[in-house]
Amino acid sequence: MEIVIPLFKFFFQDIKFELIPEIIKNDKAIDSCQDKDYYLDWIYQRGNSAGKRRDLSAIKALLHELDNPQDKIKVIHIAGTNGKGSTANFIANTLSQKLRCGLFTSPYMVEINEEVKINGKPISDEEFFSYIEMLKPICENLDN
Repeated sequence: MEIVIPLFKFFFQDIKFELIPEIIKNDKAIDSCQDKDYYLDWIYQRGNSAGKRRDLSAIKALLHELDNPQDKIKVIHIAGTNGKGSTANFIANTLSQKLRCGLFTSPYMVEINEEVKINGKPISDEEFFSYIEMLKPICENLDN
């Protein structure tokens, strides 16, 4: 059983963390990039939704391409004004005692990897890179 606790946005909740894409195994994409800046630049260059259609069609199309993973996991979504981070961490810590528990919080404080944790441990740079490499062609195809 997997439980993912998203906060504000969901980006990695839709990826099963035990399925690391092949890109991490052959190290081609990781070696071809100087550092994390390459991936962060790609994310930030995609921009925000200012001036674009403000509906769910883009995220629905992306989730469809990923075989609607949000329908296959149990999620606790925490919303409100204050205390979301503390509440999310408390629940995640409690659940991870007996279950494999993912936590997504935003914004990050130091490293973008800290937004995504599995049982309290941030995903590695390699995992982060591999997920971006997996998402890039899908996003770029959907942009056309």
